Amino acid sequence: MKTPFTFLLITVCTILFFWAPNPENFFFRPINEGPLWRVISPIFLHGSIFHLFLNVTWLFFFGSVVEEKIGSFRYILLIFIVAAFSNTAQYWVSGPYFLGISGVLMGLVGFIWARRRIESWPIPKATLLMVTWIIFLMATLEGGFLILERLKIASFSTHIANTAHLVGALTGFILGLIPYFKERSYERT
Repeated sequence: MKTPFTFLLITVCTILFFWAPNPENFFFRPINEGPLWRVISPIFLHGSIFHLFLNVTWLFFFGSVVEEKIGSFRYILLIFIVAAFSNTAQYWVSGPYFLGISGVLMGLVGFIWARRRIESWPIPKATLLMVTWIIFLMATLEGGFLILERLKIASFSTHIANTAHLVGALTGFILGLIPYFKERSYERT
């Protein structure tokens, strides 16, 4: 198996969806209120079976490519860095109750986008554009809803962690420009 961590991550997300003894233990908490692992733990929870299915499908698609290209250790490091930044940003905007790995997925999209500019990567540009368009559309809707709510015209929300999506994509793009995360070279035997 070329992408063991991607499969492990999909498995953990699925197991926790069906059996999380106390999901609130996984929500983001400020660093001074609990263990450091809570900065990344929201990525393991999902709100519905559709949310889980969508995220693990994209994780399989993007995560497998990235893990195979840069190796498991750098892939794990990439996921933890993107999770920490995107989750912290989302916490500052909406508080501790958010979940899902989509901020990391957008980090993988940003990472692939940056690496495609430097190396050849197999993800079609049209796929990256589609995902980027969907995130832009969600962020625009969320921003519009926020403005309507602040102006006291209407009160509703999509409950989508768009801050995590945007910060994740930006963090992934920046990490994709760092030479440490370049495609690993294989030795010929």
